[in-house]
Amino acid sequence: MRLIKELRKIGPMVDIGGLNLLLFKMEDRIFGGNNGGEYKYNIMKQADVEEYPRLIKDLYKITMGGGGVNLCNPQYFTEKIQWLKIYDTTSLKSKLTDKYQVREWIHEKIGSKHLIPLLGVWDTFEDISFSSLPQKCILKCNHGSNMNLIVNRTEMLDKEKYREQFDKWMCVDYAFAGSLELQYKDIPKKIIAEKYIEEMNGSLKDYKFHCFGGNPVFIQCIGDRDLKNHTGYQKNYDINWHELDWTFEDYPRFPYEVSRPAMLSEMVEIAKILSKDFLYVRVDLYEIKGSIYFGEMTFTPASGYYQHKGTFTKEIDKRLGDLITLPT
Repeated sequence: MRLIKELRKIGPMVDIGGLNLLLFKMEDRIFGGNNGGEYKYNIMKQADVEEYPRLIKDLYKITMGGGGVNLCNPQYFTEKIQWLKIYDTTSLKSKLTDKYQVREWIHEKIGSKHLIPLLGVWDTFEDISFSSLPQKCILKCNHGSNMNLIVNRTEMLDKEKYREQFDKWMCVDYAFAGSLELQYKDIPKKIIAEKYIEEMNGSLKDYKFHCFGGNPVFIQCIGDRDLKNHTGYQKNYDINWHELDWTFEDYPRFPYEVSRPAMLSEMVEIAKILSKDFLYVRVDLYEIKGSIYFGEMTFTPASGYYQHKGTFTKEIDKRLGDLITLPT
């Protein structure tokens, strides 16, 4: 492993691919590390804006396999998401990506009754007053994805473990964590606490409305999640709850028929309101005991890296791409 040690002394280069990344991935596989991820993160974080298109092409080729992305004339859904990441990031998108600031916008658009109750907001983990929180709640960072923990004060509360985890998350600029999702860049970092809703332990269905030009086109329903192991099931439906014959294949299909949500019509209308001003956005909603709750606005789901496998074919990718009309 002497060669790898020598390469680690070399500063980041503009190209993400190549021998360096291959060797780092070999090291990660052998030692269970994340040097490959850190290598890519440092390259993207230190790159100039002018280098973003080339980095996007590198990332797309590495992640998707095969050919690269056509940023000059994108045709596929996965390609157009890459275009949007570079050329359609706005201050409004950044605000709505922020899990704290988006609450104000949701209040203005559809009312606070659709917001999961907020229990507190802090700048650092040290500021959190655990004694003021209920026995159970959700702690999360506002500036990234999958940065949340369930806090249960009825059990032994390992604050040091929590502190270590949140300190790591608070040091991450999520814009560069997986790829160039620039709407996450420069979000003022906060830790927020939300009310724990019992159904959100994994059994709750997550209704993800994929909206194109303000029109909800299909619903990606995900549920039966194992939050620790990041597993679950999914199916796709049209807005009238007719099952589609394809999914993104990041989760297997539900082994049973999923019931139509009782408040589907209301959720469709909410998705229309929230997606009105965007070329594409995924609006995530929950139906809980006769109420509709807002989850998040997702502008670049999976960073656009939906691989062509299983039922998500290149033809489906093109069909979805045709629904996004980019400016000339």
